Amino acid sequence: KPSYACLLTRLPHEKEISADGLNLVEAAENLLIKSGYANVRARLDDRKMKLQMPFSSMQTFLSDVKFKSIVKELVALGVAEVTLDLKGLREDVLV
Repeated sequence: KPSYACLLTRLPHEKEISADGLNLVEAAENLLIKSGYANVRARLDDRKMKLQMPFSSMQTFLSDVKFKSIVKELVALGVAEVTLDLKGLREDVLV
C-alpha cells in the first residue's frame, strides 16, 4: 500500500480549507482505490477534480469498463469536472 500524504495537500494552498472539500477528496480516492487504482491522487480546486496516477495506470484507467461509472460516481459526489493529469503522478505538485 503506497504512503499517503495529508489530504490537505490535495487542496489549493491559497484557498480556505473546508471539511466538504477534504471529504470529497477522501471519497474520490477511496472510490479509485476500491476500483483498483491504489497509487492515485485526487486534487480538488473548487469542484474541479484532477486525477493523477502513474503513466502505467492511465491507459488501463481510460479503457476500464468501469471508467464511465467511476466518473459518474465522482459527479454524484459533487465534482463538476473530472480531468486526468497527463503529466502523471508527481509528488511535488500541490494542486
